This record gives sequence, structure tokens and C-alpha cells, in this order.
Amino acid sequence: MTKRTPLIPFGFWPGSWGLKGKTREIARAEYELEQRDLEEKLLEINHGDDLDTLALKKLDLRLKFSEIDQYYYDCAVVKLTEPDPEKQEIAMLDINLKHNKISQYDYDMKLVTLTKTDETQQALALLDADFKHEKITQLEYDRKRADILKEPWVSMPVINWDPAVSSRTYFQLDYNDYFYKHLLANGYDGDEDDVINKWLNDVCISITEEINGMEADLITPSRRADPLITPDNDSET
Repeated sequence: MTKRTPLIPFGFWPGSWGLKGKTREIARAEYELEQRDLEEKLLEINHGDDLDTLALKKLDLRLKFSEIDQYYYDCAVVKLTEPDPEKQEIAMLDINLKHNKISQYDYDMKLVTLTKTDETQQALALLDADFKHEKITQLEYDRKRADILKEPWVSMPVINWDPAVSSRTYFQLDYNDYFYKHLLANGYDGDEDDVINKWLNDVCISITEEINGMEADLITPSRRADPLITPDNDSET
């Protein structure tokens, strides 16, 4: 503690005569102390009956004299002012993001675990955060979302069509287990490969029937399932 060295003790100083209580304490502090120690002593005198306020005021003082940094100060204020553990954890998370102690991605993921109590809603929110920060592709997002919601899902992420050589035509099918179960529940039977192949066959038949059902003048030759023989081209054969 930084104390002055007055020639006359406080009690013998005429300015102290007749002073009582808090007024005397303040006068004594101002007489004997200086700078930081004086400010701290005045805080103790003026806020000694309110320990929470005193603790905050002392934090302000420590920050003022660069004894602590802004990050430490912000964290300490939250611990002193927020009694609710969950709200305190969220506030600390905000501070860590503000001071670049964590990334935005880590912040978003942690915030979800703190604020979403429903298991499904939490899983969806975590998935949204992954997609937002480009941790997963659109395809991965769609499939995982369907899995979380326990919904059937199917996609064809790769389609390669060679009009010249039909054997080079292929596509890649991606689906989840709920889609397979959905087919079983709707009349398809057999092992997984059989069920999927039957469904694909039905899809192809449906497309063919749709094309064949279109009016001839609205269908280009490349889209016709069967070549149309018109009077003109019939005569050429």
C-alpha cells in the first residue's frame, strides 16, 4: 500500500479534530494514502455495506490501472452479476467470441447445445450450423436431415447419359434406410437390392408410359420411347 509520510500523525492534525464516522475515515485515507491505494480505500469506505457493488468497483479499479485485461474483466463481471448458471455460460460464450477466443463455428455449435434441449431440435440445429459453415455438402445435409426426422430420402447425385452409346449411360442412386423401409411398407418385397431394383424398374416404366402418352407433335424424337412412323417417313422405307 502506498502511504504518505506526513510529519504530523493524522490524530494530531488539526483538520481531523471533530471528525467522526465515515467522514473521519475518508479524511484519514486522503491524509495518509495516495493514488490507487487511496481510491481503493475510498471504495471500501463508501461501499463496504454492499459487497457485490464493492467487488464490481474494485474490478473497475483494477482495469483502470491495467492490472487486468478487458477479457478478464468481462468474465469476472459476468460471474459477479449473473447468478443463473445457464445464462452465465451463454454470457461467457459471448465473451469468448467477442475476444476471439473461439471461432464463430465453435460458438454456434456450443450455443446450440446450451439452448436446445429437445434431442431432435438440437440435432437439426447442429446440422444447420455444419451446413452454414460449409462443413457438409447440400447432399449430405439433405440426407442427414431426413435421417434425423426419420423420413424416407432418395437422390440421384450422378447421372451420365451418352446418347450415342447406351451402355455408357449410368446413374448413381443414394438413399437412406427409411426410404428402403418405406418401399417395404408399400408393397415391395425382397432383399434391399431387389427392392431398390424393382422400384427403379417401376420408375422407368412410369416415365416411359408418360412419354408415350404425350401428343406426338409435342415430343422430340429423342424423347420418344418408340419411333413414330409417319406417312412421310414410312414412304421412304
